Amino acid sequence: MDIVTARDIRAALMKVGFSCRSWALAHGYTPRTVQKCINIHAPEYETKIKGKEYRLIMQDLSHTLGVNLNTGANDD
Repeated sequence: MDIVTARDIRAALMKVGFSCRSWALAHGYTPRTVQKCINIHAPEYETKIKGKEYRLIMQDLSHTLGVNLNTGANDD
């Protein structure tokens, strides 16, 4: 499954047994922050990931889903 959109990320989380909210809480993040990060930094947007927390969220999501979601990531 190609994960490109925010919807794809949420669907992939559901396949591994998480809602966005449950994943956020299980990993120590605020659910709203995770939702915002996914909506802003889904791979389809190819945006530069700014902020340490957003970078960590995308890294943790990548690890959970077994894909690289940091396609637009780079160092500040």
